[in-house]
Amino acid sequence: MKEITGLIGRENLVEKAAQEVRKGRHVLLTGRVGVGKSSVLEAVLERLERRRDERAPADAESGDPPGEREEQERERYGHERRKRARTVIHISDHQPKAQFVDIARQLLAAGLLDPLALDLPEPYRDFPPERIEWAKVRRHVNRLSMRDLTAAIIPALHDHHGKALIAVDDLTGVTPTLVAFWLAVFDAAQVIGCAGQKKPNLAKLWWKMAEIEVPPLAPEATREILERYIARRGMLIESPGLFVGHIVKQS
Repeated sequence: MKEITGLIGRENLVEKAAQEVRKGRHVLLTGRVGVGKSSVLEAVLERLERRRDERAPADAESGDPPGEREEQERERYGHERRKRARTVIHISDHQPKAQFVDIARQLLAAGLLDPLALDLPEPYRDFPPERIEWAKVRRHVNRLSMRDLTAAIIPALHDHHGKALIAVDDLTGVTPTLVAFWLAVFDAAQVIGCAGQKKPNLAKLWWKMAEIEVPPLAPEATREILERYIARRGMLIESPGLFVGHIVKQS
C-alpha cells in the first residue's frame, strides 16, 4: 500500500522521531498491532538517508564538486571526518535470537565484523566481505549462543569508526533474560525500534529509550489513502463514496 499511496498522515510523527535520532537518543515507537509502526520506522530511516544525501552536493559558496570537497575535508580532518559516517542495520526478524544473528550477518557483510569472531574457519579471515556466502555460514552462526553472538557483535560496534544505527521492526519479543544483551548493544550503538506493548519486566530497556506513540490514523488521512489507492490502481467501484466511507468508519 505504501509503495502506491506514499506515507500519509504521519509527517509530523516521522520528523519528531528523526529529530530524536539526530540527537543521538534511542527511540521506541509504540502502538497497537497493525497501526503502522514499521512504516513509520522505514520513513524515519529514509528521511535520515535523504538528509545525508542532501549534504553531498557541492557547497553553494565554494562550488567544489562533492568528490573534491570530500577529499579536501578528508585531508584536513582525517579520522574525525570518518566518525560522521552512519551505518544503518535494519532488522525485520521478530524472533529475539534471530535478530542478533541478523545484526551479525549485516556487520559481516559490511566488513565490520571479523569472521573469526563468529568462530568461522581460519580461511575466512582473508575473504573480502562480498565473497562470504551467508547461505554457507548461516547454520554455523545460528548455533552460536546469545553470549557468543554478543561477544562478537559488541566489539565490532565499538570499533566502528562511524555511528551505527540499529533499526528493529519488533522488540516485543524481548525477554528479561535478553535485556542485558540489548543493553550492551545500546551502549555500543544507537537503536530505534518498535513494540506493540511495553512489558513491565523490561523497564531497564524502556527507560533508555525516548517513547513516541504511533496513534491510529485520523479519518481524513485514511480517506486520502483510500482515494489515492483507488485512483492509482484504476479500481472500478459502483459507489466509491459509500465504499470509502464504510472503510473509514471501520478503521
